[in-house]
Amino acid sequence: MNLISEDSDSFTVQSGKTLLTFTHSEKSAYYHLCFRVNEFFFDMMAERLPLLSNEQGEEIMDWKGKQAYFYDSEGNILEIVVREEVCEKRNGWFDVSEVGMPCTCVKNMQEDLNFLKDIHNGEDRMFSFYGDHHGSFVLVNQGRPWFPTQRGAEIHPLEIEIEDRIEIEFVHPVHPYKIKAKKRAEFL
Repeated sequence: MNLISEDSDSFTVQSGKTLLTFTHSEKSAYYHLCFRVNEFFFDMMAERLPLLSNEQGEEIMDWKGKQAYFYDSEGNILEIVVREEVCEKRNGWFDVSEVGMPCTCVKNMQEDLNFLKDIHNGEDRMFSFYGDHHGSFVLVNQGRPWFPTQRGAEIHPLEIEIEDRIEIEFVHPVHPYKIKAKKRAEFL
């Protein structure tokens, strides 16, 4: 990914249409992020990355698209996924399509996020996607293992800027999450 900016406390990289900023913290933290790519780029990256395997020993899986998982150097659990209907024919990183958002109660978090469009209508009490085809939060109960690892999800600060049908700044009342939504061009 291209390095966009860097200073003594943070750096920003570009993943296609998404800018990711990582800020130094004295506290150890890790996250789950999923990057959309096309099939050609997926195959190229799958050859280069040390992939994680599931319980069956598979490194490349197929669930609503081809996917693979890996750790970055800081222990974040990252995923690449092929979603051709969204990635067009673009080569390389397309965007961040999922951001893990651990919480104490998935159902309550779904209610807290009801200002955002949700097409998933998740019913699982431990795990649910929340969002649309532009991007989703992966809501999981704190402590639930992040697939395909046995590492339990932990709550760490997140500041996210997204495009949606409304403009809003949301600060979660319990968890260290901030979401700033601005109007997506199709809604202007």
